[in-house]
Amino acid sequence: MTEVRRKAWNRCRADSPRLAKVFKQVRFAIQRPRDEVENDSTRKGARQRILIYDATNLEPELGRAYELKEAFRSAMAIGKSGDTASFAIAIDIFIASCRLSKIAAFITVAKTFEAWREEIVNYAVCGGASNGIAESLNHLLKNQKRQAHGYATWEGFRGQMLWAFGEVVNPDTGEVVALRSLPRGEGARWVQP
Repeated sequence: MTEVRRKAWNRCRADSPRLAKVFKQVRFAIQRPRDEVENDSTRKGARQRILIYDATNLEPELGRAYELKEAFRSAMAIGKSGDTASFAIAIDIFIASCRLSKIAAFITVAKTFEAWREEIVNYAVCGGASNGIAESLNHLLKNQKRQAHGYATWEGFRGQMLWAFGEVVNPDTGEVVALRSLPRGEGARWVQP
């Protein structure tokens, strides 16, 4: 979506700066789900609906890209429900639609989806689960490691990671709190879950 919008914006900037503003201003609106924009009763929602309407009518390629984005959202909703057969069909339809659109960015998406089709369909098999939490924790651990500039021992590294991200349980109340929120030396009487 962003690539298609930027191309439209760059084409209009030289010819008509006033029209180019539409493609610049619509950047956040086209990323929002269509039903969310349509149900937004605020002034911002009304403005975004107008911007989407103007941008997709001024640039038909952007209109096709917007429809493909919404088709993908619908397919992912099917996948999250756990209906594997319907999700596989929806992904195949999405891939075919991307190819038929003749939009370079979406043809690239279609190729990527074809290469990773089995993994994408597994999204429905596991009911929409992802490894996002694990990736987030890996990122946090690596950031903490970078800040420390190295540890002399494995125990030192492990202790720092537990202090930064670990949780403990108060043996008296059962309350779970972050280990780093306790005063130094007090964590020894608390239990790790």
